[in-house]
Amino acid sequence: MHISIDNIITQVQAQFDSPLPGSMLSVLQTSLANEQGALESLGTAFASGNISREEFETGLEREKNVVTTEMETWQINADSEVRQVVNLTFDILNKTLI
Repeated sequence: MHISIDNIITQVQAQFDSPLPGSMLSVLQTSLANEQGALESLGTAFASGNISREEFETGLEREKNVVTTEMETWQINADSEVRQVVNLTFDILNKTLI
């Protein structure tokens, strides 16, 4: 079973009133691409009857947790970068205004 990451991203974006930040989309796309094989295997196993609906949902939840962790890691790094930029900006402003 093939999953189109681009199609999924397009559908996600359509659910929001404003565009998602490009960096967030990039991280989401990379995370989904990293898990694509596992997701496709999960879908194939369910479609062929090799796993139950419960096993499918458990596997999907596991993959969701992986992507969530990757997105949260990105967010922590982005927050850190924002603080660094703001601190540097105000250090420069301090030196400029003195």
